[in-house]
Amino acid sequence: MSNCYLCGVELNGKNESEEHIFLNALGGRYKSKKLLCKNCNNSIGSDCDAALANQYHFLTNMLELDLERGKPRAVTMKADDGLEYKIKSGKTPELSHPIVETEKTDSGNKISIIARNKDELKKILENLKEKKFEIDIEKSLDNAVCKKEQIPQLRKRLTFGGIESFPAILKMAVSQYIDKFDDIENVKSAIEDIKNPIKDLKTFKKVELCILENEIFNVEDDEVLHSIFLCANKKKHKLYAIIQLFSTQQYIVKLSDSYDGRDFADLTVYDVMKKKMIDKKNLWTPDFDFIFTYEYPKSSPKFEIMQNRFSRVMQIAMKKRSQN
Repeated sequence: MSNCYLCGVELNGKNESEEHIFLNALGGRYKSKKLLCKNCNNSIGSDCDAALANQYHFLTNMLELDLERGKPRAVTMKADDGLEYKIKSGKTPELSHPIVETEKTDSGNKISIIARNKDELKKILENLKEKKFEIDIEKSLDNAVCKKEQIPQLRKRLTFGGIESFPAILKMAVSQYIDKFDDIENVKSAIEDIKNPIKDLKTFKKVELCILENEIFNVEDDEVLHSIFLCANKKKHKLYAIIQLFSTQQYIVKLSDSYDGRDFADLTVYDVMKKKMIDKKNLWTPDFDFIFTYEYPKSSPKFEIMQNRFSRVMQIAMKKRSQN
């Protein structure tokens, strides 16, 4: 019988919860029932998980992932002219909202309307008429021009990391370690950091964004993967994890600097497109001193590596969307 690692309550058929180690909102289906009780999962867990999911919902949408629960959220992007577009998973972009412009001229009010469909146009016209604009609704609908919109180049600014989402990354690493090795003692300090909200990133050093120049394992051209690499050394008293989401952003998690267990290196990889765990060979193990002294961005990350990783994943996403 297991205990919830956050509150210590013994888990049973009534209070156990299904903890997604890779979040459902990120397309993950890798989970365990021996980690958290329902109360902790719904309170402490859900808040930080939501923050992390929000940072990645753009990729979840673009890749049109089939989530175990729910659907990928719609994302908004902007064109160079400032117009905002909404993209629903599996759908083509459309204007986030209709555009109504009014201009006073010598001959009266000139009204220009861009609506996404005829029903929306009719509602706008009815609303304008209620506001005392002189409008012949039926004539306006008959004269409306329906055009297939040319979608402009769209842009989206993505932000990762921070006080809100780092606890979810830490929880992911702790959950994986406890699920694999049934050991709470060596990660007690990390568990306390999950339970207590981070107040200052200057003092919280357990999680760091990182861009590793070497690959821990090989990634094929058509793969989009979540991974957790755990590594421990008893002599150095160190235990760390490296988490990578969507084969793009990486995180160093410094789980313990007082580790007293056995030496090991363990790699877990999940294919988000094929919805299954896959085997990968560990090609490179980062040095413990490098991991525990790494500070982002002081460690001079090479951002072009990250750009290349995102470009590759977006090419996979665009290929999938063009086939649907």
